[in-house]
Amino acid sequence: MSNSGMPRAASNDDNAMELQQLILRSYKSMNGLVNFYNGQLHDELDDLMLSIQQEDQRQTRCTSDHSSQLTEALDLKWY
Repeated sequence: MSNSGMPRAASNDDNAMELQQLILRSYKSMNGLVNFYNGQLHDELDDLMLSIQQEDQRQTRCTSDHSSQLTEALDLKWY
């Protein structure tokens, strides 16, 4: 009867090792997905920031143009 415990212990060790390897592979897969989606998110944020900067530059240019036109109109008024 005492021998019947040995295979069970070895089996438990094998199962624990298998479970540990499965968990390790799962973590590696999850890390790979997280890295992939972080890269995607980073690219999207870069595109968004570039778009916002371009819009700001366009608005600044429009404001500058309007200011110049207003200055010219006021200058003409005094002549």
